Amino acid sequence: IKVQPFYELDIEREHLVEQTLEKIKQADPKDIRKRLRVSFKGEEGLDAGGVTKEFFQLLSEELFDVHSGLWTDKYGDDLNWFN
Repeated sequence: IKVQPFYELDIEREHLVEQTLEKIKQADPKDIRKRLRVSFKGEEGLDAGGVTKEFFQLLSEELFDVHSGLWTDKYGDDLNWFN
């Protein structure tokens, strides 16, 4: 039996959040505990840490963008809250 030590995440940059959430939702819980290896579809490159770092940077920027629709400022201009 060959055990894969990584959870492979192959996604498109244009659909980063949607594809990431869908793949995690479909994954076996045991696989999610593995080390993450990210690749962007249509791009060459081995993930020696840089691609994963870029992935989390892009994901964070998109998730915490106040214009993404995930946040609301209905409690005042100085407070953003989950929409």
